[in-house]
Amino acid sequence: MKQKVISLARKIKRKIFPPKPSLTEIRLQQLTRSCQDYIQENGIKPQLKILWPTLFNQDHTWWAHDGILISALRLRGAQIIPTMCDKLQADQCMIYAGVWQNTREPDFKKRRAEICQQCVKQDNRLWQIMGIEPLRLSSYLNAQERQALWEQASQITAGDWASACVNDFPMGNEVWKAVVNNNLQGEIKPDWQAEANQLATHHTFNVLALMHSYQKVLATLQPDRVVGNGGYYYQWGVVNHLCQQQGIPYYRYYPTGLQPMSWNYALNTTEIVHVTPAWSSWLKQPWTEDQERQVKQDLKARGLYVDLEQEPEIKQRVANVATALKIDSTKPTFLALTGVIWDANTNIKSDAFNNMYDWLFDTIEWFSHRPQYQLIIRVHPAENIVPTVGPELRSRFEKEVQERNIQIPQNVFIIKPEEKIETYDVMHLADVGGSYMSTTGLEFSCYGKPLIAIGPVHYADKGFTFEPKSKEDYFSLLENFLKEKQSAENRQHLQLLAMKYWYLYAFHASTVTGLFGTDQKDWLAIKRGIDVFSSHPKEMTAQDLLPGKNPYIDYFCDSVMNNLPIMGENRWPPKILEKYCKS
Repeated sequence: MKQKVISLARKIKRKIFPPKPSLTEIRLQQLTRSCQDYIQENGIKPQLKILWPTLFNQDHTWWAHDGILISALRLRGAQIIPTMCDKLQADQCMIYAGVWQNTREPDFKKRRAEICQQCVKQDNRLWQIMGIEPLRLSSYLNAQERQALWEQASQITAGDWASACVNDFPMGNEVWKAVVNNNLQGEIKPDWQAEANQLATHHTFNVLALMHSYQKVLATLQPDRVVGNGGYYYQWGVVNHLCQQQGIPYYRYYPTGLQPMSWNYALNTTEIVHVTPAWSSWLKQPWTEDQERQVKQDLKARGLYVDLEQEPEIKQRVANVATALKIDSTKPTFLALTGVIWDANTNIKSDAFNNMYDWLFDTIEWFSHRPQYQLIIRVHPAENIVPTVGPELRSRFEKEVQERNIQIPQNVFIIKPEEKIETYDVMHLADVGGSYMSTTGLEFSCYGKPLIAIGPVHYADKGFTFEPKSKEDYFSLLENFLKEKQSAENRQHLQLLAMKYWYLYAFHASTVTGLFGTDQKDWLAIKRGIDVFSSHPKEMTAQDLLPGKNPYIDYFCDSVMNNLPIMGENRWPPKILEKYCKS
């Protein structure tokens, strides 16, 4: 009774004293009113129907981004039709799932209901601000259909669910990614299989339900374009897949890049970074000393010093690291640059290895028989991010070493995630590097040293990395590089290609509109790509988003309105201003 009284009192308080709107909400309300007035005053009529799949509701950063793009597109004659989940999905989803919502706890159902309700509230709030009525995906699935999909999901997960496909969509792989990622696992081990199967049933149902609802939405709405969050996870991957089948252009966005508060855009792909369509024609462009200066300056801003001889303090720091690690400077050294194993973006099967840990542990074994060489493994600093979440379940390198009883030989050096050793300093100690999916592999390549790209990372197959097609191929490459040092000419060639790629990615594909602000003080952390920070829209009106006012907004909107690629032959976003690359 007491708890009910407290709950009622809180509801009354919220009714009388509603929470103050956030800065993002205030700014988007102002922008929306300004755009609505401009559209009405200038008689702008809808020319293009754009479907906007479900929001990513974890942070207002996406609100700020989506609100600005939606406003800019509406000013150009686009009709935006958003969708919202509205509790379509099961007790696990790609917004919150697994250990992030305490799935194992007794009060999980209550917590899940609160999370789901909050997500619905967030959706309703943004679309209310934008003055748009969303399509509710839950309304496209009746009770009978829902029950049938649950039965289908149960049948699928009773077998080899990780290999399942539906409508040519690799559902099993998408479900597997969701299960391991949201439970901080590198793989599904036998002692966790039963729980993983149960979780997989929920995610399988979600894929089936999303497929069912979006098929109806697309058939009814027949949009000209779809603009949505990156399709790497199934909540958006399903839409992307259906669009590919039906020939509807899908423009995806994702908050990633090499600059502070940058976003990457692409057409008809689920890759988080996608510059490949422009690469061949980009290589034919003239390369100037000023461009090389900008790349080196950008790398230096991240803490990476390509010209070590001109940096005596950094050179001494590198020497101190070598002393601390007890590295023998006379022995050829390989640096393994890791990612976060439970991040599904990292944990992708490659041609040579099943996952990142297979690569690392096989490499340790290889070095144990070759004392004439040295191996340094830099465990990713973010491996134990938010250590209070799922500590008993989380996959960690140190934990795996212990469980597998792996003996670390004297010529193998492990740098733990919490150790205050700068990865860029360690790069100077290595003759050759290896990376599974990490951006540090691209950074390493900018030294002009050979980099073995193990996984299908976005900078692979660009001429400055080496891609093994099998485990045997990998070890052959590794031994050849350790036996023979690269000539100065080869290093210059690799470095030039890596820098050209860096320039394209950092200054063109990492789009910074200049329309966002943040309260985050650690600018270097933002530049290096941390996820845990929020941004908000700057104060603006419709005038700031009109054609000719912002070249980055213009480029994206022109691409969408005219069905043009973001990256293509002799086509890439305009160069960002240098002031956006600095604090």
